[in-house]
Amino acid sequence: MSQLQAQSFLSDYFETAAAAIPNRLTLSAFEEVRYNDNIHDSATRRVGSFINECGLSLDWYKNYENGKYGVIGDISYEYYDKDSDESEFKWNISPFILGGIDLLGNDRLMLTLSSRSVNEKYDTSDTNHTTHIDNTIGLTYDMLKFARWGVALSARYFNKYYTDSDYKDKSYQEYSFGVAPYYNLTDKIKLGIRSSYKEKMYRNNKSNDDSKTYEIAPFIDYRQSSKFSAHLGAGLSRTEYKGRSKGTNGDGDWEPVANLTLRYYPVSNFFLTYLSSIEWEDTGSGRGGRMSYFNSLRATWQLTHRISFTPGVSMEIQDERNSIYDSTEYSAFANLDYKISQRFSTYLGYEYEHTKYKYRSNRDYEVNEVWLGVKFTY
Repeated sequence: MSQLQAQSFLSDYFETAAAAIPNRLTLSAFEEVRYNDNIHDSATRRVGSFINECGLSLDWYKNYENGKYGVIGDISYEYYDKDSDESEFKWNISPFILGGIDLLGNDRLMLTLSSRSVNEKYDTSDTNHTTHIDNTIGLTYDMLKFARWGVALSARYFNKYYTDSDYKDKSYQEYSFGVAPYYNLTDKIKLGIRSSYKEKMYRNNKSNDDSKTYEIAPFIDYRQSSKFSAHLGAGLSRTEYKGRSKGTNGDGDWEPVANLTLRYYPVSNFFLTYLSSIEWEDTGSGRGGRMSYFNSLRATWQLTHRISFTPGVSMEIQDERNSIYDSTEYSAFANLDYKISQRFSTYLGYEYEHTKYKYRSNRDYEVNEVWLGVKFTY
C-alpha cells in the first residue's frame, strides 16, 4: 500500500463524514460467465479461457444517533476451464464505523477494516499470476475542538501475503502514521497539510528491501454540494531503503506525489468519477523503486429506470529507475445493466487492456474480456 493511498484514505474519510448515507441492506447472489483471450497476460504464453464465477455480495449501511456504520463486500468462486490452477475462492470485504466520541468537544472516530483475496499478475515485469491476500486496519481520529480548526490523526496497518510458494518471500507488512491539521475556510472548503511516516518490512530481502518513507503534502477538500466534490493533495515523499537497494536511483531522493479525486453529478441520472495520482512505489523488477502515474475516468448513466450504462478508461505509466521494464498500461471497459424486475437483473460487459513496454516491445500484449451475468437481489 503506497503513501498516496494514505492521502486517498483521508479523502475517503471526508467523503464518508459528509455523505448522507441512507439506511440500506441489499444481499445479492450472482452468476457470471466470462471469456478472456489472454489469461496469462503474456505475449508468448497466450491462452484463452472461459471463466465461470458465482457468489454473494452485500451492501449494508445504517445511521445511528451520532454516526453511521456499514459493510460492503463480496465472496465468490472462479472456475477456469483452460487452467484449473487459476480456479479459486476470492473475496473483498470492507466494514467501517464512524461516530462522535465527544472527547474534546465534537470529535469523530472512524475505524475501517478490509480484507481481499485476488489472483492477478505479480507485476508488469513478471506477468505470472499469483494469489495474494491483503488485510488492512485503518483508524482516523478527527479532533474538532474549535469551530474552524481540526486535526485528523490516522494510523494504519497493511499486510500483503502471497499464498504461492514461489512468491511468499515477496510478502510484506506496513505500518503508517499521519497527522493532517486543516482549516475550514468555508462550510465547503477545507485547507490542510498532511505529514506521514511509513515503515515497510518484507518477509525477507531476497528480492526487495525494507524501507522508511516520509511524506508531506498540502491538500484542499471541496464539497460544493451533493453534485460535486474534489480532493487534491500534492507534495513530496522520500523513501530510504536498506540492504542492496540502498544507493539505487531514487533512494533518499525527494520525489513528487499527488492525488486528485473528482466526483460530479450534473444531473440525477448521470455522474462522473475522475482519479489521478503520482507516486513512488517499490519496483517488481529489481531493487529500489519507480514512479507510477495513474489516471482513470468512469461514468454511470441511468438511461431508464431499468437500464444503466457504465463506461470507463484508464492509463498507468510505470517509470522504472533501476531496470528496463518501463511500461504503459491502457484499459477501456463498458458494462450495460438491465433490471428485469425489482429483484432480478442481467448485465453484459467488455474490457480491453493493452500493455506496452518502452524498451522491451517484444513483451507487448493485449487482453480482451467479455462477460455476461445475472443477479438476484434480496
